[in-house]
Amino acid sequence: MPTIALKVQQNGTLQGWSSITHQVGDGVNFGYQAVDDSDSTTHDGANTTLNLAKGAAMSFPLFLQAEGFLPVSITLNVVARRGGVTHPRIQIGFYRGGLTGFDATMFDPTSSFTLAQRTFSTNPITGLPWSSSDLVGLEACVQNEPVNGNNDVTLISGSLSAIILTNRLLHLPDVEVT
Repeated sequence: MPTIALKVQQNGTLQGWSSITHQVGDGVNFGYQAVDDSDSTTHDGANTTLNLAKGAAMSFPLFLQAEGFLPVSITLNVVARRGGVTHPRIQIGFYRGGLTGFDATMFDPTSSFTLAQRTFSTNPITGLPWSSSDLVGLEACVQNEPVNGNNDVTLISGSLSAIILTNRLLHLPDVEVT
């Protein structure tokens, strides 16, 4: 079963960040460019971040034109640090069609950039096993809990473990299959 490395590809539906931090001249013009450092867990720390405030959510597509896969599991990687002594914990999950679904375990960032990985063997939005149609319009999503403070997010990436459906057109541009 192949594992496909995933990188955020554009801004998603939920754009709740309060600011973008980046270096002058680094080409960061859109929010997703601040969290698309890699398709693994490599990140650039404080060089490019999105600041996520109390209760805010942001989402980013990982799949554009994904066809021909039956997901077995999807793993999300989020690297963040807390914005101060008082800070919200982060929910990690997915957004699709106006609905969100999150892992039950909250991510509590430290004062240093810290990695949180969550593997979803079922669709947290529906509670059902993943289907090939679940990839259409699916966005990785992070949301702060509604308490005072903020967090800086520097990376959102993931990986898809899937069965390739041989009776369908296989199309997933610009990804690395390992």
